[in-house]
Amino acid sequence: MPCPSPPPEWPPNACLTGSSQQTITHVATWARWFFLLVSILLAIGSIGLWLPSSEFLPDLTTYLDLPAEQAHWLNTSPLYRLVGFVITLVPALLLIRSINHARHMLDSFRHGHVLTLLNAMRLRSIASLVTGFGIAFPLSKTLTALALTATNPPERQIHIIILNLSDIMLLSLGVFMWVLSWVMVEAARVGEENSRFV
Repeated sequence: MPCPSPPPEWPPNACLTGSSQQTITHVATWARWFFLLVSILLAIGSIGLWLPSSEFLPDLTTYLDLPAEQAHWLNTSPLYRLVGFVITLVPALLLIRSINHARHMLDSFRHGHVLTLLNAMRLRSIASLVTGFGIAFPLSKTLTALALTATNPPERQIHIIILNLSDIMLLSLGVFMWVLSWVMVEAARVGEENSRFV
């Protein structure tokens, strides 16, 4: 399979050919569609969480990691649901944005351009967004619980930081990805400079 001409930001010899390229193209094509589906499901889930239904309160209580007995503390009028939706939309948008970067990377892979500075920078952007999501997600749960109980009597207001083990693990993963991608960006930049010098 011939390699298409890379744009200027792609260094020489960053192109794959043969069976390796065919495998990468096949996997990248399916992964792009999978990430598109995930983005759509995230958007639908962010909206569906706040639509009134018989399971609204149990689902919301589970999402906020609150004890079941505190479910009736939450104000669920349309205005409060709108506020909650706006707050929880922020981490969802961060995750959708990171998936969009991943789809651009996979598109580069499909055209045979893998080990490039541009892709390393995209990976760093993904890592930054995942780290931001790791911060924004527990913060959004805390702010949502605070907003939905703000007008309650003091004894029925929630003022705790909602943070669990999975949130800590996700934040740690984001930081690890950022450090790794930062090293890859620097390595790719040095490699590109050396190739141009030669």
